[in-house]
Amino acid sequence: MRLFKKLAAGVLLSAGCVLLLAVAVDRLDEVDEEETPIAAIVTALALGVPAIASGGAILKQLHRDRQQAERDRLQSTFYHLLEANNGRLTVLRLAMAANLPAATARQYLDENAKCFNAEFEPLDNGDIAYQFYL
Repeated sequence: MRLFKKLAAGVLLSAGCVLLLAVAVDRLDEVDEEETPIAAIVTALALGVPAIASGGAILKQLHRDRQQAERDRLQSTFYHLLEANNGRLTVLRLAMAANLPAATARQYLDENAKCFNAEFEPLDNGDIAYQFYL
């Protein structure tokens, strides 16, 4: 389904661009003194603009779906690690398990620490462990 949506977006964007370019090229090609019929311009615009808008909307929805899937995966990884480690978690452990940059993992843990009233425990190596009470 995702592939179909990508293909549909590509076709719509391409068709819309071709229609709009056809109007632009036709208007610039004023070599012959014959006027371009207004109906052709209106038709190209009436088909081109909605096609581009529809293709853009599909791409935007695909992007939202991907972000939601990433949030769901991260939340699942977070809960799994909490359960496996009795509620104790470090930035490094989350970053490694979720394949995240350290800054993103720290921000995620800080947000969840506020939501779940976690405590912070300093470690011997200078890092901080987040203790979530299950």
